[in-house]
Amino acid sequence: MSLSRPSERGSALISVLLLLMMMSALTAAFAVSGHTETLVVRNHQTAAQARAAAEAGLNYAAQQTIEWLALWPNTYANGDAAVNALLDNPDIVGFDFGTAASIAGATEAVQYEVSLVDEDDPSRGSAQTSLTTDGDATNNEDGDAGHDDNLNVVLRAVGRAPNNATVTLEGIITPLKLPAIITGGNLTVSGSVDIIAGVNGGVHSNGNLSMSNTSVVTGINPDDPLDLVGGLANGTATSSGTYTSGIGTITTGDDGGGYAIKPLPKVDASFYRQWADYILEADGDLICAKAAGCSFTTYSGPLGLIATTVSWATNATICDATSNPHNQCRARFGWVYDDGDLSWNLNLNSPTHPDGTFYVEGAASISGSPGSAIDPINLTLFAEGSIDISGAANLTPDSTELLFVTDGDLQITGNFNMPLAEGQILVREQVRINSSACVILGQIVAEDADDADDLVTANSIQGLVLSYTGDVGNTIFSVSGWREVR
Repeated sequence: MSLSRPSERGSALISVLLLLMMMSALTAAFAVSGHTETLVVRNHQTAAQARAAAEAGLNYAAQQTIEWLALWPNTYANGDAAVNALLDNPDIVGFDFGTAASIAGATEAVQYEVSLVDEDDPSRGSAQTSLTTDGDATNNEDGDAGHDDNLNVVLRAVGRAPNNATVTLEGIITPLKLPAIITGGNLTVSGSVDIIAGVNGGVHSNGNLSMSNTSVVTGINPDDPLDLVGGLANGTATSSGTYTSGIGTITTGDDGGGYAIKPLPKVDASFYRQWADYILEADGDLICAKAAGCSFTTYSGPLGLIATTVSWATNATICDATSNPHNQCRARFGWVYDDGDLSWNLNLNSPTHPDGTFYVEGAASISGSPGSAIDPINLTLFAEGSIDISGAANLTPDSTELLFVTDGDLQITGNFNMPLAEGQILVREQVRINSSACVILGQIVAEDADDADDLVTANSIQGLVLSYTGDVGNTIFSVSGWREVR
């Protein structure tokens, strides 16, 4: 008796159907995965576009804001007034805050929008406390969104791209805090140098620093100069390279080498040309640069009661020193032109109208002894060449906070004196002070750029008493920090 085998008819069809189902499932899985990867790639792309837009807006707004803040002495009495005016009307910097701007050349709709606010502006939302907070003693803010108390402002940039991609960045703009003396390269301090420093005081070199002989760096409390304890930590002597000191070197704060490099501003005299009252041109003309024109009044006659006024429009030539003896500007301003090296020299002790802010299209020198300790000349000097001081000048800044800006070197070999007010000195190349009695109130910043002028080839200081409270130097702002708001 034989048993019949079950029929296998149709099993192949079932296998094929199962295989087709598996292939369909795999195809669907691959399709979903591919679609997901496409979405991920697209999201990454649009997020990158939004981030790039936010960065572009933040960088552009920061540049415009920093350039505007650098010029506040033209209009405002102090940095606080300038920052408050900026908060009242941010658009005065020439940037359209609060207005969406498209990225030129983008194939898709990519935009940024930037707002400028105080740190304690509630419009920043929960992110308000992330950069700085009112509880932070170093921040010293006042809780008023419309009033700044520490010269710091926040830029908030929102970048937008397709598919609702959004990235928000914040940057904080603050004055660039630098010590009393700072150089971008090596610095030698030797022989009877006293640096009396306040906030952010002391001396620093981004190269090597050598201190010797009777070099003393002490600190003061600028809020209470009689406080002999509170400011002592500001008497620092540091370098980013090596540090050496002699037996007579005294510092009341930190000293040593291996410190972080401090950022320095790029010194460019032409940036300050618009501050000038007068232009000393390379061809020998002295030009009126005041927007309202220039005028001088002299008095004569019995008891000096007869007044005579002469006036010049802006851009007009006040005096022409192109021809011999090149001293046509000396009696009024004290300046003599040199047609050999196209420089100007201040060498008259008592010109009739020496005060003002002068821009020199070349090198400048002071070889006379203008002014006195009781009545110094109000003078600010910007020079496209070097500045060489060999006389015993008594000067106080004419422009708020700034005394000298030179695209070349600064050399002081005379008994230069600043008896009344602090001023900042900005040097593109090197600084050399070799004096028996030089007194400077303020700050010296030497970028130490490559030598284009050989008046000075190395940074060195000898025979100087420098006092710096930290109150000047507020014309140079920078982005001190930034972050992404999540």
